[in-house]
Amino acid sequence: MRENRQITIEYEDFFGNSIRGLKINPYFIRLFKRRWYVLALVPQEKTIHRFGLDRIKSIEIQDDKFKYPKDFSPEGYFQDFYGVFHDVEPLIIQLKAYKEKPNYIRSLPLHHSQREIESNNDYTIFEYRIAPTYDFIQEILSHGNQLEVLSPDSFRQQIKAIIQEMHDFYE
Repeated sequence: MRENRQITIEYEDFFGNSIRGLKINPYFIRLFKRRWYVLALVPQEKTIHRFGLDRIKSIEIQDDKFKYPKDFSPEGYFQDFYGVFHDVEPLIIQLKAYKEKPNYIRSLPLHHSQREIESNNDYTIFEYRIAPTYDFIQEILSHGNQLEVLSPDSFRQQIKAIIQEMHDFYE
């Protein structure tokens, strides 16, 4: 990566799908939830993809070099995102935290855009500018009944549908 050298990888996802001979331009690596990822431009598609390092079966360093974009920054790329997914547009999201969760979230913000909108003895409302990615949804669900999505309604309904499906598993 320091030398801007292209690499060719063989990659296998968790579903057993293999990609062989994929040439990529590795831009940066990212650690999320104890897993390392390389984020790389796939030149044929002109899009950035993430590849779990533990799922790369082979790597071949190429002599070919690529130009790292001068205006690209990993921090900027994930500015409005949580985790490693980068597949939906950011929204203004409001979450209502109950019980001891407000103090927990104050001490460990979910995202750098976190703002406290309202607070009283029963709850606190936090606001974020963030993309509702799979990783962010999983984070919300991990807080159980102490975190509620208030808005936007479309995101609230998405979370509600997931919780309903979970409920149905136990019926």
